[in-house]
Amino acid sequence: VLVLKDGVSLFDSAYNIQASLRRWPMEMIKRVETMTSPGGVLWGANSYMGIVSIITKSPGDVDGFEMGLGGGTGPGDNNVIRPYLMWGGKLGPVKALLHGSIEIFQGPNYVYPYLRFYAPPPSLTMPVQYLDMKGGKGDLYWNSYASIDGKFKWGKWTVGFSAPFLGISGLDIYPYARPVSLMAWTVNSETVPKGINPINAYTWYERYIYARYNDKIGPVNVNLNAYGIYFDRDTHTAHMIPQVPNVFDGLSYDTFLHSYRTGLTGDFRWQVTRRFRTIFGFETFYEWMKNSTFTLLAPRADDGQVRYDQLSLTCPYNDVNGDGLPVYDPNNPENTTYVPNCKQTYYYDVDRMVLGIFATGQYKTPKGLIIDGGVRLQAAPAGVAKYAPVFIPAMSVVVPFAKTWHAKFNYVTGFRPPVFANIAGNNATVLYTSNPYLKVEKSQAFQAELNSILLKDKGHIQEMSFRLDYSYTILDNMIKIAQGAYYNADRFYIHGIEGLLRLYLKGGHNVVVGYTLNHVESAGLMGRVFRSVPNQWLFFTTVYRLTRKLDLITAFRLIGAYEDPDHAVPNGSNTSKYSQLAYELIPSVAILNGGIRYKSKLEGKPFEISLMGYNIMNYNSYYTADYFNDLSASMERLPTKGQLFYFFLNSVFHF
Repeated sequence: VLVLKDGVSLFDSAYNIQASLRRWPMEMIKRVETMTSPGGVLWGANSYMGIVSIITKSPGDVDGFEMGLGGGTGPGDNNVIRPYLMWGGKLGPVKALLHGSIEIFQGPNYVYPYLRFYAPPPSLTMPVQYLDMKGGKGDLYWNSYASIDGKFKWGKWTVGFSAPFLGISGLDIYPYARPVSLMAWTVNSETVPKGINPINAYTWYERYIYARYNDKIGPVNVNLNAYGIYFDRDTHTAHMIPQVPNVFDGLSYDTFLHSYRTGLTGDFRWQVTRRFRTIFGFETFYEWMKNSTFTLLAPRADDGQVRYDQLSLTCPYNDVNGDGLPVYDPNNPENTTYVPNCKQTYYYDVDRMVLGIFATGQYKTPKGLIIDGGVRLQAAPAGVAKYAPVFIPAMSVVVPFAKTWHAKFNYVTGFRPPVFANIAGNNATVLYTSNPYLKVEKSQAFQAELNSILLKDKGHIQEMSFRLDYSYTILDNMIKIAQGAYYNADRFYIHGIEGLLRLYLKGGHNVVVGYTLNHVESAGLMGRVFRSVPNQWLFFTTVYRLTRKLDLITAFRLIGAYEDPDHAVPNGSNTSKYSQLAYELIPSVAILNGGIRYKSKLEGKPFEISLMGYNIMNYNSYYTADYFNDLSASMERLPTKGQLFYFFLNSVFHF
């Protein structure tokens, strides 16, 4: 799914993994728009399965100062303190909105499910199974995460930026000046390789800046946007395989990986006639990754030296004599002079230049029938990761057949080129084997939707609306992993049904109920059904006004059962054979969040305080999403984590 923030693509061209795993500054978000189907005509590359567009507040949405102070604790997120300050106003002729927040936290305790490794990279002589991998509260490290965001508007120009930071540089108070990670969790010290910090730490975040120009030239609205974005994808430290006493000393490493993208987009909106309008435009961007490195930390002996004799990965030789030849002892490989800590290239330098053009048109008949269609042509003609032109069409029809009833019929397409991890990895390290010949992933979806306002201003009901839709999605060339290498899989088919009911009652109460059913089949597996993702999802949210100032808020999610090939039923042994692999049934999960919110005024200014609880029923089987590996129905590098209960008290002041 393509995630946009103020129109800037946050797609990670290195891994295709979202980095913002701790809270984004929610106080900056104005609204979120989603499209649960491909949308390649307008957004191009990486809108493979859908779009999530996050629109943040603008100058003028905040008048004066807004301050928030929150904190909470619980095994799901220990000892969190989070203040923020936001200001909106004028700096001479410039309208401005500035925001800063900092979060100091220890993070969650995680309960790891049983997990079986088989044929992980690098391949071991036998599979290894995780057993007890619980991280205790006493093992958690303090950390801090800050974010500075802002927008400036001057006439027809808007400049926006977002800059997260790990740690507080220059602060002498340990440990806040020593960042761990936005995503970090401890592992059982008994399974951590000797002398290695028991922290899986991923310092992943992104920073961006953009400048946007909006104007109207005659009948045409012009929107030009230039941007730059920086992705940090380092790991310090990553534990890939645990230590198994008397069998294997584990595998841990550090990586350095930064990628970048800079681009320019332009779209032009023209209301040609009263009933026909068009949008056309272009996009170009350049993305690249350079100087990525890998450093091995374990397995290592008691003296701290890496045990090269236990490795099945390839470490480069060290030319200690300066004669261009390695020192190698065939009778005792341990005497071979390897590069210290096996330091080498992690991903090879890779880049691509992308060009795209698009056009859409919409016609509305006198009777309200809407016909919409568009095409896009995009290619990467230059760079290591170039790809051939991709043609993306789409079409939709909206049919009104009663006063408040509409039917929609859509055909939409999308695509995603291989990310750098797919085509430029150095498989002499711990990576899957890259494949420079991978094809572009393509998708197409057929949708039929029925929506209506059922009731309006009837008794206590202010409005009741519903939506019901069916979709049939076809995925081609999906990039997956087999035998430790990337490849393009055969076609996949997805049947999806979605239902949504919204009820707004007079007095400010509201109820939202949603249901999703999906059914995934593989053409390459003779029509076999995918069971490694839940087939059914149900959510139920309410806001009930206890008084004019006090709200009761609840959010309930029910996630259906599924079968996970990565988990294993424990048998009391740390090793097992591949033939013993079994699909474990992961039971359905009920997740309840809820709390109270009090709104009032303090010296004439708005004031708000809330107390919220998360995973109130404390389901240990609530695993965080891990679709990157689970959808491949193969091994995982790390077990997914069950997040437990925690609560958060938050207050907001305006002055």
